Amino acid sequence: MAANVYYTKLESVFSTLRAQGIQTKKELDAPEHKALCQDLWLAARNFINYCALASKNHKGNTGNAGKLRALTERGMALDDIRGEILVHVMSKLDRVLAQPLEKQVNYVYHMVNNCVFDQMRKQPPAGIVVIHWEDKVGSGEAAEEKTTVQDQIADSLILEDEVAAKETVAERYQAKQREIIKELTHLAERPAEALAWLCTRYLDMKPAAVAKMLLQNHITSVYARVLKNIAQRYQMQPAAIYQCLAGSAITEAALKVDTQNETKVSAQVSRLVYRADRRLRRY
Repeated sequence: MAANVYYTKLESVFSTLRAQGIQTKKELDAPEHKALCQDLWLAARNFINYCALASKNHKGNTGNAGKLRALTERGMALDDIRGEILVHVMSKLDRVLAQPLEKQVNYVYHMVNNCVFDQMRKQPPAGIVVIHWEDKVGSGEAAEEKTTVQDQIADSLILEDEVAAKETVAERYQAKQREIIKELTHLAERPAEALAWLCTRYLDMKPAAVAKMLLQNHITSVYARVLKNIAQRYQMQPAAIYQCLAGSAITEAALKVDTQNETKVSAQVSRLVYRADRRLRRY
């Protein structure tokens, strides 16, 4: 891998961490290392976006640049791919710092390769049409002659199986409810982090989608809508969620909405998700 400014910058930051005796993510999270943490985040982001994901024709393969192009052609947003990889790398920082100093940047590079490969593996093969559970299929041309995929699958559950399945689902909902309340309690004083975390983790939204929603609607209405959707999806009492976040005012500046720049808002959402994840891992 050819050395460049992004490689050199990340290597320099890792060298500074080693010189200051920082060997774990927890140590880096200390308040006195806030500036260094930001330097690492920016260096890692630039290395991922403009070096690792820009590689071409490595050992006869198409490289990450070709794979990235294939993913975007299949409908994935470039900012979402980059953001997910950055969050993954930063969440696995302990593994990176455990490597010998001279191997740390290359280790990040291989992590990026693995993330891209995983994304490619999740995509359906070329030429395969993905059919939704409720899509209508059948040989008849008239709509009334077609049935949904769901209708064509025989229901083999007996009553006892159905009851057991419902109990299992109920238990999972209860566990998820407790998890949400616990996390919101720890994020109560940081409503921007809470909003980004809820959208990406519990509503399956990508940072780019969150950014678009924020720019198209007033931030307070977005906040209220997200909390309502969380309550509906996980069968919770809205009051239980609002109580966790009572008195927490959310601002446009905290999410970069005041810039009216979708790329900047999306990047900020990714940063907030990373911060929330880092904070919640302490508990």
